[in-house]
Amino acid sequence: MTPLAERLADETLALCRIPSPIGQEQNLCDHLERVTRLKQLPVRREGNALIIEGAQPLALVGHLDTVPVFPGDGSPRREGERVYGKGASDMKGGLAVSLALLSELPPERRPHLILYDREEGPYAENGLEPLFAKQLVPRLSLAVCLEPTSNALQLGLRRQPARDGPVSRALRA
Repeated sequence: MTPLAERLADETLALCRIPSPIGQEQNLCDHLERVTRLKQLPVRREGNALIIEGAQPLALVGHLDTVPVFPGDGSPRREGERVYGKGASDMKGGLAVSLALLSELPPERRPHLILYDREEGPYAENGLEPLFAKQLVPRLSLAVCLEPTSNALQLGLRRQPARDGPVSRALRA
């Protein structure tokens, strides 16, 4: 493994060791807020959501929660180059990559990072909507949803939005 891959695997494992099933994201949010402040990144917290300010009209968007823990899931662990644990691919690996990216890029090239709670539950309880309602999401040209499951790229931009929701309104603004 390269040193960067080693570092990302270690960070992903560390994040997987912080339980964050839906509705219990506070400890992970506290940890990520501390990390971003130590790296001197401009961060705003709203409940259990974080907006890490960037200079570009691009946002990386991800969630802090995982599906609930079930008996037999086992403890987070590394086996060779792979990390196993609740949220390893959805979403804690994406969080590790995002933080590394923000740390390495010069300030003028950084995207925004928007992290929110309660994604794995009912849509009406999703933690992203309140950020739009309070107008905390910056004006964006593109939002990339960091949902790495199945290696599919999720983009938050459409020429003709299918519905007039908060994401499509923010992107048109």
